[in-house]
Amino acid sequence: MLITITVSTIFNVFFLDKFYIHRKEQIMLKIADNLKKLSKFENSEELKTYIYQMKELEGIEISIVKPGHMDMGGRPIVTMGSNSPDKKFKLTTLKGIGALILSYHDRLPNGNRVVISTSLSVMEAHKHEINLFNILTIFIALVFSLISGAFFSKRITEDIKLLSKNADEISKLKFPENIEIDRNDEIGDLSKSLAKMSNELKLSIGSLKSFVSNASHELKTPISVLCTHAHALVVGQVKSEAEKKKYYEIMLKRGLEMKDITQNLLTISKLDTPNYQTKKEKIHLKSLIDESLEKYDFLEFEKDINVAVNIETDEIIGDPKLLKLAIDNIIHNALKYSPHSGLVKLYEEKGCLCIENQSEEIPHENLENFFQPFYRGKNAEDSEVEGTGLGLSIVKKSLDLSGIPFKIIWKDKRFIVNLDLKEVIISY
Repeated sequence: MLITITVSTIFNVFFLDKFYIHRKEQIMLKIADNLKKLSKFENSEELKTYIYQMKELEGIEISIVKPGHMDMGGRPIVTMGSNSPDKKFKLTTLKGIGALILSYHDRLPNGNRVVISTSLSVMEAHKHEINLFNILTIFIALVFSLISGAFFSKRITEDIKLLSKNADEISKLKFPENIEIDRNDEIGDLSKSLAKMSNELKLSIGSLKSFVSNASHELKTPISVLCTHAHALVVGQVKSEAEKKKYYEIMLKRGLEMKDITQNLLTISKLDTPNYQTKKEKIHLKSLIDESLEKYDFLEFEKDINVAVNIETDEIIGDPKLLKLAIDNIIHNALKYSPHSGLVKLYEEKGCLCIENQSEEIPHENLENFFQPFYRGKNAEDSEVEGTGLGLSIVKKSLDLSGIPFKIIWKDKRFIVNLDLKEVIISY
């Protein structure tokens, strides 16, 4: 507001005179045009009335003269030379009083000359008042700006201090409540963003702690077994070769288990990288599924599982590594958790790839937990079913990055992983 008033004052000081004179010139030109229309009615009442009205309303004097004649107001006029210019504005100063007179000279169609003049003394008289008013306005605006600025700056400073304090708390992994500030401006938006960041960071830290705790717990058991059996072998506690071989087999099994856990942890860590770059390439879905089934055919033969494949889709678009990672884990789980002589089916249904295996009853509320790292449900209690509980977590991350919607369903003693491929199918 102060800037607006200052700019207005500058314009008044430097351009007010010119603007006022310009406006008067435009009025004079318009009067001259009207006089040219009325000049054919010389000495008419209509012309005299128009001249009178311009004097009373606009303060403009009009003189229509012939050389050596009286003007329309009955005043003697000094004869203008025949060479006096037409259509010319002229500024003159009256001697003695110093008043400025703006005049316009033109020639009418009937050969007479017209002189239109007005005094600029009104402008000069009011310039002083205008300048005083501008000075007073600036003073009031300055006082108001200082008071309002102090009030708002105090409020803004307090809110910024609060945001700074909350940010400092978050940097120390403390997550204060009620971070949002009720303001409809940038500070309010910043507080909302900070609150959102705090909540997401709090969840991420919680997930990370849970993940590390679970990983430590899962690794603790095989490490303990390895240490116990290795110590027994070192101190000579195990005598017979048969018993030693049994110990070696257990250590190898636990070592492979640790290898699987660490490999899966590295895979999840890689998929969680913020700048992970996905690719979009053509993928032969049937070939991908055949490769996965061939990779885990030892489970198929070991458990005498029947596998039925009915896939029509030929090509899809996506990241080959991510989709292979997801398909491998889903098929591996389906074969691993199927009962002996069970049936695993791979088929399409309404644009979705379904991978189905027989399963014991699973409560509906527990289905979402299968995507949590290290969650194995009842299988954790079954020593015959090996696993780390990371498979479906890897599947979720892979499909999320690929932009492929999915869900798991349990019905009629069947565990079904459903992948929605409608958006990525190229051909059948």
